[in-house]
Amino acid sequence: MAMIHLVAFSSAVTGATIDGGAPYGCNIIPFSSSVCQFPSPMTPWSRHLKTMSDYMEGRAKLGLIDPLSNLKDTRVIAFSGSSDHVVLQPVMGAVYDQLLPLVGAAHIKKVFDVPTNHAWVSDIHGNDCSYAGPPYVNKCGYDLAGNSFSHYAKGSPLVPRTRFLASGLSFFRQAPFLPEGYTLRSAQLNQLGLVYTPKGCENNAECAMHVHYHGCGNQPTNYVRLNGLADWAESNRIIVLHPQASGGFFDTQLNRTTLPADPSFTAEAEDPNDSYDPPLPTGGCWDWTGETGDNFDTQQGPQLRTVMNMLETVRKGAGSAALGLLPSVGSVEAEQEVA
Repeated sequence: MAMIHLVAFSSAVTGATIDGGAPYGCNIIPFSSSVCQFPSPMTPWSRHLKTMSDYMEGRAKLGLIDPLSNLKDTRVIAFSGSSDHVVLQPVMGAVYDQLLPLVGAAHIKKVFDVPTNHAWVSDIHGNDCSYAGPPYVNKCGYDLAGNSFSHYAKGSPLVPRTRFLASGLSFFRQAPFLPEGYTLRSAQLNQLGLVYTPKGCENNAECAMHVHYHGCGNQPTNYVRLNGLADWAESNRIIVLHPQASGGFFDTQLNRTTLPADPSFTAEAEDPNDSYDPPLPTGGCWDWTGETGDNFDTQQGPQLRTVMNMLETVRKGAGSAALGLLPSVGSVEAEQEVA
């Protein structure tokens, strides 16, 4: 989803990390469900990239995404674990090849030598590097969060990371940010999102903003605590938005057992069409194939538009408090920290 956001809203993005993703437009390639994850050695990537390039340019000419020229000089990290068996490295190689001429060689960093499975990687927390499973953070001696923020900073030094504050991680309701005509269910979004707010950024328009799209099936609170973004965000005054897709652990467990018993937190109270019994069969994945509509990868896609509405609300409201924060994660969970 980070790749789609980067391309669709390039005028509003200064940097992005694509971790185990696929090129923009990969969904239009024949047999995309396999080619965009498990391509054969004979996959004609040059031909596919030309098809996807034409598709991107067509979207831009119609005004459905920002002009591709806006991607120039955007700071990008293309990350692919050398042991990733969920999205094979040739797919991320295609991501790199697609972005290289658009952002420029000096601005894109290719990291393909970390021996991790399909996960976000940390130098402090997480599972064994070879593991593929919740919470999808692996300890592999590489600080992807810190390297990402450093790359976006264009050489300006970051303030050294510090331990994030549990009180800074809060839930918020995602329904108020849906575009007109969509429900949480039709947009395949969870009723709750998460946001990390550094101390002093609750009502401060000068704090930077970063959006992080989770992978499929992650356990959100553990994932957010372990991936290292909040540690760097706390010391560098960066609000980190964690929007949540539907259909994963967050639907079946967190909403039902972690939150206080309050009817305002239930999807049914939001909209009678937004029931998550049973949860949507999306596996907690973001829509990269058009399940939410043909406009899914444009500025009018329901998931992207919802996230942009969140970002605009924070900016106009001068801080994350404008999201309508619910009790912090630390105040409603028994476990305050994850070692």
